[in-house]
Amino acid sequence: MLRGLAIILVLANVAYMAWTHGWLYRAGLLPAPWPLTEPGRIAQQLRAEYIDIHREPKAADATDQPEPKAVPAAELPASETSTPSTQSPPEEQSAKAGVPGEVPRCVQLSGTLTERQFASIRMSVADALPDNAWTVSTSVQPARWIVYTGKYASADTLAARKAELKQLQVDFRDVSATNLQPGLAMGTYSTEAGAQQALRDVTKAGVKGAKVVIERPEATLYTFKLPEATDALQERFKRLTDDMPPDVLKGKTLQACS
Repeated sequence: MLRGLAIILVLANVAYMAWTHGWLYRAGLLPAPWPLTEPGRIAQQLRAEYIDIHREPKAADATDQPEPKAVPAAELPASETSTPSTQSPPEEQSAKAGVPGEVPRCVQLSGTLTERQFASIRMSVADALPDNAWTVSTSVQPARWIVYTGKYASADTLAARKAELKQLQVDFRDVSATNLQPGLAMGTYSTEAGAQQALRDVTKAGVKGAKVVIERPEATLYTFKLPEATDALQERFKRLTDDMPPDVLKGKTLQACS
């Protein structure tokens, strides 16, 4: 009995499969196409034009990857092209930047510099500091004339001359120019004409042997500044000036810009 039941189930499954797969239609045992098979199934679809079949690509094997193609530098964006380095040496960068958070400040050498002093500094900093690390401004010191008497051979002669001028009530002072010492100036003038007039006046007062000379010629003076000086830059500049002869910058120190 069980064998018969199993045979019936097998036959039923075969019949169902033949029915659902359209085998009965293709065998001529059905009068019309089975609607769930091709092409009947497609004919039963609603708005089939909206159906889009996508095929998922297979994962590419590492060996199938194309080799990178070399791109000429001219076709690369400007941000991706390499350019020669224009950075300053580390020592120069540290002199500019200093300590992070440090605010650079303007400092200058005290007073003004003569042509000789400035020439010495310029020679020292020309190759040691960046060009934009220092600035210099100039001013003209006008010539100065005096009514002069001297040079005197001895201190006694100089003292006697001072006593004479006091008796004649003529004002005087010791000259500051080394090449005129020891000597006396009876008035200081910004023009030679003014000094010549003063000479005539002291001559009338009884002074003998006086003359007009230039105590100080016209000169260009220099003001040297480090406009954005960090502590590192100031220390570097100090090392440069320490290597100069001691008489070049005698008494000159860095101070806040005026």
